[in-house]
Amino acid sequence: MKRSFYLLSVIALTLTLSSCNPNYLKPENSDPVEEIGPFFGIAEFSVPAGVQAVYVEYKDKGGNTSTIEVPVTPEVEAPTQGRDREPFGFVKMRLVSDVKTSVSIYSVPEILTKAGEEQRVYYLEAFHVNRASGGTLDMLSGVTDVHVEEPAPYVSDAEGQTFYHSSGVVMFDDSWPGPPSETGNFISDYNDVVVDYDFEARIVDDSLLEKEGWKEQLKVVMHLRAVGGDRPARFGLILENFDQQYISDIELHTSLDSYQNPHGELPSSFWQRIGRNCVHDETNPLRPWFEVGGIHRLNENVDIANEEYTYTNYDEEGNLVSSKHVFNPSFGYWSAPDESQYAPGIQRKMQHYYNATPGYVNVGGGLITFTLIYHMKPRAEMTAEQSAAAKQNMIDIVMQTTRQNFYIMLMNYSEICLKGYQPRDSYQAKYNEAVAGSTYLSGGSTYYAGSDGQVWGIKAPVLTRHLWEKYPFASAYPKFYSWISGDTTASDWYLDYDEQYLSCWW
Repeated sequence: MKRSFYLLSVIALTLTLSSCNPNYLKPENSDPVEEIGPFFGIAEFSVPAGVQAVYVEYKDKGGNTSTIEVPVTPEVEAPTQGRDREPFGFVKMRLVSDVKTSVSIYSVPEILTKAGEEQRVYYLEAFHVNRASGGTLDMLSGVTDVHVEEPAPYVSDAEGQTFYHSSGVVMFDDSWPGPPSETGNFISDYNDVVVDYDFEARIVDDSLLEKEGWKEQLKVVMHLRAVGGDRPARFGLILENFDQQYISDIELHTSLDSYQNPHGELPSSFWQRIGRNCVHDETNPLRPWFEVGGIHRLNENVDIANEEYTYTNYDEEGNLVSSKHVFNPSFGYWSAPDESQYAPGIQRKMQHYYNATPGYVNVGGGLITFTLIYHMKPRAEMTAEQSAAAKQNMIDIVMQTTRQNFYIMLMNYSEICLKGYQPRDSYQAKYNEAVAGSTYLSGGSTYYAGSDGQVWGIKAPVLTRHLWEKYPFASAYPKFYSWISGDTTASDWYLDYDEQYLSCWW
């Protein structure tokens, strides 16, 4: 099987919300149908488990924007293999209209309005309502029907495509195999490595595979939010049960925020230290992994003059329009802290850590972003059974969030995963040795679990902020321990927080 692995380095314009992509177009079916009765579209997406409503936005015939608030009850995946409860749930709804139209769906978590960041809207889906019902509505029992009144005329720009989407953030403690704390109850800060991520699978309708099948892909976008420890050297992702026989080639972009709006190259020293140290491995056909190396270098004291990078924007006449500092690992480390970034009671630590030291976050300066794209083999050339399996393979890696296995590697080559998640095959023997030599670990019955319930990794909704260095996670999020212990009433734990312990927006 032919494979190619492209390494591209670009720098992109900073986005207000780095994890949101404005182009999620939802289902349509090109099969011939009798256009009678209301038109409809089915939306399937993931939201934080505590979300109680989403917002459907559309324009009426006069061009005015209208919004419908729709109550939802996310279906949360049950814990398996000793894992903690997933912080995400899935929602399925059917939007109905008298004419073909397009709508957008948003979620605006309370956590954003409390923080005074109303512009950080959590974008979920945009898709077309263009299928005629013809009695199909009655076949989809248990799905919420949402009626859109007087929508704008339908204009199609992506017929025959379905986008599946899920996103979140992982936070790690680097103390493995020792206890994350002495007293339990999530005393550690879990900011030694913080990565947010977005999965998107693009599926083409079967009837259009001959012409449009080349568009099918799985895209994973990862933003490195913070490195709050001395020991982590790498972070990575294992795609569990992602069958490599269906992959054509792999593409990688390393950038500041989205790679799709390039405005110049990353600083050469950054590329030498981190950007080029990316590895993709396909040794296990059902457990491919991707890894970024050199993240510890973000905390090195370097020559500011050599590391500073400024994006400059000029008009057509060559006049300077704007100039913005966008990236520097050690920006401001030797200057006075920006006290507006943290509460007065928060104390600064001697060591400076990337996006984890209060007063030294380069707000608006961009997040280091890794965009991994798996281009799929043409399903039109497969048998019906192979085509169905390849399609489901893409969907499952997005919608079954337990297949998204994140890990970090320490300077001593130890690997750390979330509770219940298996390390890479190459580390399995070392993991077994660590468990056998420890009375604190779970004895092998559950991966990465301490005897007191402690863990070394946490998964959370994408907009959940990490903590400042050396403050207990439970002090910022007091309901988190109840949530992973099985208390379903604490599913909104990320909304109940103490502001002073949390990082400012990066």
